[in-house]
Amino acid sequence: MCQKDVERLTEVLLKKISLKNYMGAENVEVDFSEKTEIRGKNRCGKSTLMNAYFDVMTGKFANGTAPNNICPVDENGEEKPVKEIERAITLEIKGIEHEIRKVTKRKYRKGVFIGNEAVYILDGVFAKSAEVNDFLASIAPPETVAMCSNASVFFSALKKSTADARKAVENLSGFDIERFCKENAEYQSVYEMTAGKKTEDVLKQLKKRLSTENGELGRLNVELDYEQRRLDGSDDSDLQKLESEKAVIIGNIDSMENLKEALNVSIDRYSFLLSHIEKLKGELSEIEKEQTKAQRERVDAINEELAVLDKEISEKSAELTERNAKLQNSKFYLASKNKELMDLVKERLRLKNADFIASGVCHVCGQPLPEERTEEDKERFEKEREENIGLTESAISSAESKIEEVEEKISLNSKKIEEITAFISEKKKRVEEISSEKEKILSDMKFSETDEYKRISEELKESEAEAARLFESTDLWRQVMERISNYKADLSQKESEIKAIIRDTENTEKRIDLLKESVKEQAQKAADIERQIDMLQDFSIAKNAALEDMVNRKFEFIKIKMSEETLSGDIKETLRINVNGVDYFNGLNHGDRILAEIFLLKGLQDMNGIKLPIWIDDTESLDENRIPDVSRQLIVIRRTDDETLKVCKRRDEHGNERI
Repeated sequence: MCQKDVERLTEVLLKKISLKNYMGAENVEVDFSEKTEIRGKNRCGKSTLMNAYFDVMTGKFANGTAPNNICPVDENGEEKPVKEIERAITLEIKGIEHEIRKVTKRKYRKGVFIGNEAVYILDGVFAKSAEVNDFLASIAPPETVAMCSNASVFFSALKKSTADARKAVENLSGFDIERFCKENAEYQSVYEMTAGKKTEDVLKQLKKRLSTENGELGRLNVELDYEQRRLDGSDDSDLQKLESEKAVIIGNIDSMENLKEALNVSIDRYSFLLSHIEKLKGELSEIEKEQTKAQRERVDAINEELAVLDKEISEKSAELTERNAKLQNSKFYLASKNKELMDLVKERLRLKNADFIASGVCHVCGQPLPEERTEEDKERFEKEREENIGLTESAISSAESKIEEVEEKISLNSKKIEEITAFISEKKKRVEEISSEKEKILSDMKFSETDEYKRISEELKESEAEAARLFESTDLWRQVMERISNYKADLSQKESEIKAIIRDTENTEKRIDLLKESVKEQAQKAADIERQIDMLQDFSIAKNAALEDMVNRKFEFIKIKMSEETLSGDIKETLRINVNGVDYFNGLNHGDRILAEIFLLKGLQDMNGIKLPIWIDDTESLDENRIPDVSRQLIVIRRTDDETLKVCKRRDEHGNERI
């Protein structure tokens, strides 16, 4: 982001980092000076300090990853159940110190971790995350802080996407492509062509289009050559051959037409005989119909009567089956009622003959009963017996009534069954009578052989014999007609081929003219694209040269190369860092790499108009005396044999702190 876009503070100093339960640091507080060295063995907390700084400033670790796994762990690798994790940094901005404290509150329920809650404290006052973010953004955007403070962030971005890294450097340098194009009028059209797109992408698109257009041009030239050779190689021999074959076919058609005319007389006679034979057959059929009309009418009447009789017999048979079933059910029901009546009569007799028998003792306690109690029991017995006899006689009366009703139904059904059986027998007898009559009529249905019938029959026989003789002529006629049809089809085919040759020649000439015009237009398209590619390549060289010049003004010790020529001669946009002509990634020793990183970060900060602490890691191979003064706060991380974390502040010969 350009300096003109965001108002930035000129210098930021890191004064202090305080950690509590943050990763491996249970309770750590470190003060920083203009130049501070953090040293110690691996896993003693050096990187923890750097990660904590970037965690607060950017919301990410130093390597750009999300700040996960910040909870301290025990010797078994299990997270310790801490309630709060703190990391705080104290910054000096324009001579005023500001503390930013980020607290992660760990929530537990019944001893089980359920989530985190972030709390921010700005200058001793609880603040919302948005307020803290606004404060940090007033210094610089988080991505700018990360890229300008830690070289690994820049190089990670470069490895991930050269184009994105170029864009970041271009933005930081203040290079304005639109202004560059306006100042160089020959590239104004290129600016419009790219329209905010990457030059390399536009070049790729143009080269792809050029390949496509050249491919189409080649295809058109091949097609044009083929059509030209086809036209040049054509002669009149094929056309003359077809005309000769056409004349032969016409002669064959004329011969067959003459033969057809000779056969037409026989064909006409044969057609007449076929029609006459059908007429004679019709006359004989009419005679037969007249002579058998009365018999047929009687047969039809008998068939109608038989249909009626069959229906009546079928319906009465169904009714007979139904009534027989009802009769059997009634008989079963009658037998059941008769048994029920006999049982009731026996019960009545039993009740009438029953006598009271006095026991004289209580059936409960076994004590003798008084005489008056025995009389009461006898009266009660007589009363209940009379009531039961009355109920039984009522049931007997009801049963007798039902029996009479069922016997009446049985009598009626039996009578009806006899009537239906007699009806069916009568109808079947009638069926036998008229069926015999029908058979007699059918056997007698022979027409009389009258003189008229015999005459017509004789004429029919003669006509059929003559037609049979003429049939061979019709077969020959059909063969002739088939040949004529085939010859005419051949003639039509030859005429079509002749027309096709003539039409093809005309079309080929037109096709050649169109192809010549298309080749001309396609060649112009390819030439136009080639001019655009040349212009874009010239623009890329000039633009990258101007960009390199602007960028490298901000750098000491290192040079930034923004483009290079490929083996094919094309210009490729890139971003390479050189130290005395040696590529950072290829051939540069570790110490020089560290120096390159320091000057790279200083240059990026100068581009951005800010001064931020510069973090340099893995400085073991760099002699302390080689660390330059870049007018920035330097925080150097060095791996040593020290068992615990150590922070060193050094002073130079003038009394100033130095590493």
